[in-house]
Parts: sequence; C-alpha cells; structure tokens
Amino acid sequence: MRKYRATEYAGMDTTHEGRTTSPMQSFTTRQVAYGAAAFVVGAVVTFVLPLLG
Repeated sequence: MRKYRATEYAGMDTTHEGRTTSPMQSFTTRQVAYGAAAFVVGAVVTFVLPLLG
C-alpha cells in the first residue's frame, strides 16, 4: 500500500518555481487608492460609528 503525503493528496504544487509574493509584485496607483479607501472605510466603521451610537 502506497503512502501519500498530504501535499500529494491535495494536489498542491510544492516546487516553488516562478513563485512570487505580494511585496515582489508591482501595483498601480489605482490599486493603492482602492486599498487606502478600504482602510478609511474600515477605520470609520470600527472607530467612529461606535462613538456615535
């Protein structure tokens, strides 16, 4: 009986060839603006709304 590693069973690629991580990928000013807007909305919902209620 053959034993399978978890990565084989899940069909995961563990070679890491061509792998990139987020800090290595380029991004546009538009993507930065969306991220900043999401942060501001989240901060308002988290910190300002509870003070008003």
